[in-house]
Amino acid sequence: MHGRRSVFLRLPAAYRYEIVILGGPAERALADFLTAKLDGRAIHAAGCFSVIESAALLSRCSLLIGLDTGTTHLAAAVGVPCVVIQSANSFPGQWDPIGINHSVIRADVPCEGCLLQECPIDGHPCMEKLTVDIVWDEIEVAIASHEYNASHSHV
Repeated sequence: MHGRRSVFLRLPAAYRYEIVILGGPAERALADFLTAKLDGRAIHAAGCFSVIESAALLSRCSLLIGLDTGTTHLAAAVGVPCVVIQSANSFPGQWDPIGINHSVIRADVPCEGCLLQECPIDGHPCMEKLTVDIVWDEIEVAIASHEYNASHSHV
């Protein structure tokens, strides 16, 4: 997953969005790392909010980029489009976010659906096949779709 962290480092250079790093207390170290790498161009909110407060914050977001986690499913529940990076240890669609406008990125591997929490295969192919460029391309599609929808919505 370390290589895919660089996806987040591309965001401020390519787009003019505020970046919020959200998650539970277990994600604080990763949020510390990303916030430092982004030189103050991100808001560190990992472990700072309750589930209800996180839902309120997420409801104000344009897009969530994340893994198959509770935060991702919470974002989907409040109507935020999600770009989700998933391992293939479950079956396709089993843990996809509910709703529309989500992009789930998974590798096609022969061991798909193994249900293992720890991969016994060297290199963890179902995650290593998901390159930075594959993830970045999905993010760009999601952002372009959001910008198009926002510019063509009527209130």
